[in-house]
Amino acid sequence: MKRVIIGIFILIIAIMVSFSGGLYLGYRIKKERIVEKPVVVREEVDYDNPELLDRAINEISEKYNIRKEVFKAIIKCEGGSVFALNTTSDFGLYQINLKTAKQYGAKSLKDIIEPFLSTELVAKIIQKEGLKPWRMTRECIEKELIFKK
Repeated sequence: MKRVIIGIFILIIAIMVSFSGGLYLGYRIKKERIVEKPVVVREEVDYDNPELLDRAINEISEKYNIRKEVFKAIIKCEGGSVFALNTTSDFGLYQINLKTAKQYGAKSLKDIIEPFLSTELVAKIIQKEGLKPWRMTRECIEKELIFKK
C-alpha cells in the first residue's frame, strides 16, 4: 500500500513538473513569436461606403461590359446591406452564396463583402449564368431593369 501511495505521489510530481515546464516553454515561445513578428499596417476598408461601391460598379461595369443598372438592381432587390446574411448562407450586397462565390474565385467571406471583389464576382457570375443564381429575386431584378421608376 505504501508503494502505491509513493508511486502516485511521484506521478503527481512528474505531471506537475512537466505541466509547469510546458507552460513556461509555451509562454516563452509565444513571447518570442510576438517579438519577432513585424508590424504590418493595413489600410482599413469601409465596406459600407457608397462612394467606394459606386467606383467599384463603374470600373467593373466597364471591364466586363455589363450595364451599371444590373448591379444596382441586384443590390436593391437583395436588400442593399453589406453585412446582410439570409437563411441560405448568402452574404453581402449582392447576396452571393459562399459555395457559388468559391466557384468563381472567392477565397473567403471578405471577397463577398468587399465592394470591388464582390462586384467582380457578380460580373463573372452574370457572364456565365445570367441572373439564374438570383432565382428568388430575379423577377424583381428584371422589373428594375425594364421599368423606369
